[in-house]
Amino acid sequence: MGNQGDGRIGIVLALVRGTFLVNAVYAESVRKYGITSQQRQLLGMLMARPRGINELAGCWTWPS
Repeated sequence: MGNQGDGRIGIVLALVRGTFLVNAVYAESVRKYGITSQQRQLLGMLMARPRGINELAGCWTWPS
């Protein structure tokens, strides 16, 4: 799963590293613009296409 012996890394390790890089970019943007991670997630969802409030409300589980 790690190094393949010929200098290439496995696909799983590459995906894990990519995930860490994406999360670092998200964290930096949250700090830069002074928004919460939830606000960033909402903005990302709204950029893809317009959504109704019922559809947005279904994305999160609310505490009971």
